[in-house]
Amino acid sequence: MQRLIGLCLAALMMLMPLSAFAHEAVLSAGGSFCFTIDEDGVIWGWGDNTKGQLGNGTKKRAFYAQQAAITLDGNDVVAIDCGNENALFLLSDGTVWTCGPNNYGQQGNSPATGYNYEPVQIPGLEDIVQISSGWGHCMARKSDGTVYGWGRNTGGQVGVGTKKNVQAPEKLPLSGIVDIECGGKYTLALDADGVLWGWGENDQGQLLDTGKAQAVLEPRKLDISFPVREIACGGSTAYALSGEGTVWAWGRNDFWQLGIKQGNMSKVPVTIDIPEDLQIRDIYAYNTHAALITESGDYWTWGMTRCGQLGNGKHPSKSLPTLCELEQPVTLASMGSSGSYIMLEDGTVWANGYGEVGQTGAYPRKTGYVYYWKWTGLNLLDSTWTDPKN
Repeated sequence: MQRLIGLCLAALMMLMPLSAFAHEAVLSAGGSFCFTIDEDGVIWGWGDNTKGQLGNGTKKRAFYAQQAAITLDGNDVVAIDCGNENALFLLSDGTVWTCGPNNYGQQGNSPATGYNYEPVQIPGLEDIVQISSGWGHCMARKSDGTVYGWGRNTGGQVGVGTKKNVQAPEKLPLSGIVDIECGGKYTLALDADGVLWGWGENDQGQLLDTGKAQAVLEPRKLDISFPVREIACGGSTAYALSGEGTVWAWGRNDFWQLGIKQGNMSKVPVTIDIPEDLQIRDIYAYNTHAALITESGDYWTWGMTRCGQLGNGKHPSKSLPTLCELEQPVTLASMGSSGSYIMLEDGTVWANGYGEVGQTGAYPRKTGYVYYWKWTGLNLLDSTWTDPKN
């Protein structure tokens, strides 16, 4: 559920070792917590930590940005992807590490163990170039385009043909995959030909029309009439950017996650109601809200805004795509269950949403809703944290 990897970049990564890429700032949110890595390689985290998801050796919640994932060198971490309560870390040597709970097998270390309060390596994963995590299930893509899954599988979201939780990574019957994204209890995969695959729960049409089937237990081609360039997954709503630059969505729509004012769900792709001349760079989604960044750095949000997670004030509980009024272009973004996070052009990281367990990074403790963007005190380009005196 992290920032999308475009088709060209994904294909390039299949041909080049991860060590060939310079370190860049990273921003990734989970259910009620967030990680960043600044350009000096310092890993920061804040929010809920009661199950060890911040990897700082404790189970104390963090109400402001603190050093996290303490057993890892941030200079070796090329990607982070956070699920509802767990975090995955991809290292430059192609290994995958994790921290947090293991109630569904998220740690991938059969036989199952308890919480990991510091990152540990997941056995059996090598030469990995992409990671993704949902609400208890995890996926990893190798440089050869093959895919491995593990964790929660109650809806078939791991794609191994059963509904039994998977305690260790298992290889799926897929090849040529260039992007893999976990939704709440479903998964999407994009191959090099622009063909979209999906599996897992389909109670809201997140895998399009599968007849009476409420779950798809193995990867199947989705009936899409356009070539897909990028994908993103919310809780039960899926998003795709076509080769022509049109944004499509399908699935759940009770909070206008589809970006349109009609119906509770759609089992066919619909176009999101945004200006046609937008040049879209990235799409983001989590649970019941979504966003996009344009090539010029404009940031549009839509979906549920009950907790202030759209950053546009105290709007009604439903909202169509709206441009956020920001002083600078947005360069990075991520979303959690009830909050949103962005990095502006100057490197500062801003947050909004519900702050009960520190999700917004507000310091001192802020337990109410943050309806407008609030500075976390972090600057990832300067590699500093300054008390923002919230």
